[in-house]
Amino acid sequence: VTVTGASSGVGLAGAKLLTAAGHKVTLACRTQAKADAAATACMEYAAGLSAAGPAGMPDFYAARRAGGSAVGAACDLSSLSSVRAFAASRKGEPLDTLVLNAGLSLNVGDPAEQFTADGYELTVGTNHIGHFALATLLQPTLSK
Repeated sequence: VTVTGASSGVGLAGAKLLTAAGHKVTLACRTQAKADAAATACMEYAAGLSAAGPAGMPDFYAARRAGGSAVGAACDLSSLSSVRAFAASRKGEPLDTLVLNAGLSLNVGDPAEQFTADGYELTVGTNHIGHFALATLLQPTLSK
């Protein structure tokens, strides 16, 4: 399983649960430092689960399976060269699920336009073009 935007929010929460459920999860984050910190958080979360879930709900984590792992990898979706490098690093590795979760929201009141290194408006380049490029590059692996 590969999850983009896994350094915080919904992406991190989902990656933690996937790791605890026994999946091999790759956390694709903007920087390697953020990815490594998120991977550590996932492994700690998976190791610390008890049988009871929130509010003492029994069997909440019944889907928990041993053997889950989380590894971090740099994939800056605002940079097509970073996306290509990440996809190339995954070549030959099995991938059955791709979670395209990352997103960027700029302040609408900011008068200065921001662009990616490739010349796209930053929000469009990150949220749409980066994910499209990643999915397209990983599609041959997903189809197997």
